[in-house]
Amino acid sequence: MPHLLLLPGLDGTGLLFQPFLAACPDGISAEVLPLPDAPLDYPALLAHFLPRLSENQPVTLLGESFSSPLALHLAAARPAAVQGVILAGGFVSSPLPWAPAWLPRLLPQSLLRQPPPALLEDALLGLHPPPGLRALLHRAASGVTPATLISRLRTVLRADARESLLAFPGPVHCLAGRHDTVVPARCLAEIQSLRPDATATLLDAPHLILQTRPGEAWEAVARFLQNA
Repeated sequence: MPHLLLLPGLDGTGLLFQPFLAACPDGISAEVLPLPDAPLDYPALLAHFLPRLSENQPVTLLGESFSSPLALHLAAARPAAVQGVILAGGFVSSPLPWAPAWLPRLLPQSLLRQPPPALLEDALLGLHPPPGLRALLHRAASGVTPATLISRLRTVLRADARESLLAFPGPVHCLAGRHDTVVPARCLAEIQSLRPDATATLLDAPHLILQTRPGEAWEAVARFLQNA
């Protein structure tokens, strides 16, 4: 049975995977690896999760948004333990190359607390998300401290997983939303320019693809797992 390890987005709680897990098809096992609520950058998170990978039990990694570089770093560090990598709303370098890494420190903590601002909700979920998804987003946002969130935003702005993308010998698949205004289309183009063999599925979705289009996302994931 294919085993999928899910690495969550910016909140790190893994709560937002609930709609995706609820749609998991038979014959696939999926496990969420929540991120520690601590100001850890990608090298520190790599060290934290590497012991979870074993060559005796190969897995497929799914890195959502913030965790997409982390998934590639893990795969490059332990290629024999990783059968493939799926990037959902992913990137290998900063989605905002114009933004300095110190910018998140200027954000007021009130902006980083639950509930997220309406404009951010719309960017993440779209204008008409499935019932209950806004409430789930609020729960996830309240599960991470502002200090950790600021640290993760700074980590995103300094992200560079290009070498890891090139070093990992296994297959890579990208799930991208056609209406994603958080991670722009150029991020997918960069991945495919570096790895022309990387496949992609474009869905009519905002940034949170797995939550707003779980069934269609699973169809793409299942195809990838079958061929990985």
